[in-house]
Amino acid sequence: MADADALEVMKRGADEWNRWRGARRFGRVDLSGANLTERKLNGYSFLRADLRGANLTGAQLENAHLKEADLTGSGCRPGRFAPTRGHART
Repeated sequence: MADADALEVMKRGADEWNRWRGARRFGRVDLSGANLTERKLNGYSFLRADLRGANLTGAQLENAHLKEADLTGSGCRPGRFAPTRGHART
C-alpha cells in the first residue's frame, strides 16, 4: 500500500519530491497500488521506487528517473514517456 506521506509530497511537484527523496538518500519508497492516472510526473525521480500495481495510465513521465523501479503489475500505459537524458532507450 502506498505511503501516504510520499503521496502528499508528490502533490507539491517534482522539485519538492526530488528534494524529499534526496534527503532520504533515494531509499526505497512505497507507491504500490497508487492511482497516478493522468498525473504530470515529468522529472520525478522514482529511483528504486516500489510502483507495483500502481495505475500510471495516461501519466506524463518525460525525463522521469525509473532506474531500479519495480513496475510489476502496474498499469503502465503512459500518455507521454521519454527517457531521462543520458540513459539509453529500451
